[in-house]
Amino acid sequence: MLLSEVSKTIDIKKILNKKTNKHFNKINSSSKEVDKKTIFIIDSKKKIKREYIDEAIKRKIPAIITNKTYHQLSLFQILVKDIEKETQKLLISIKPFKPINTVAITGTNGKTSVAWYISEICRLNILKSKCRVRLDIM
Repeated sequence: MLLSEVSKTIDIKKILNKKTNKHFNKINSSSKEVDKKTIFIIDSKKKIKREYIDEAIKRKIPAIITNKTYHQLSLFQILVKDIEKETQKLLISIKPFKPINTVAITGTNGKTSVAWYISEICRLNILKSKCRVRLDIM
């Protein structure tokens, strides 16, 4: 999707620094997982450190979607009122189909190893997979 097409999908309050019309196919709120095809999501309610924004910019993100204006950034900024609602709409627009299969691994020990074994089994059987390890500590 092109940045100029975002306004057809989500409710935008304002656009700043609209200097380019780059293509993107992902959105993410983690600065460690962005690249030149990822829009970086910044929720002002979550105290995001400036170093994370700088890290995302170094990874050449095309734009940010946020609910707060960042005047010091010369980056394409899409301002929205409800960041969660608009992020959800954008996600559905760029990834309309859910995966056919999902595997969840729970337990006390060995979750990471099991996830990588499943990923390897899929690779050896020529099945597309994305192994994402997310640890929820409660």
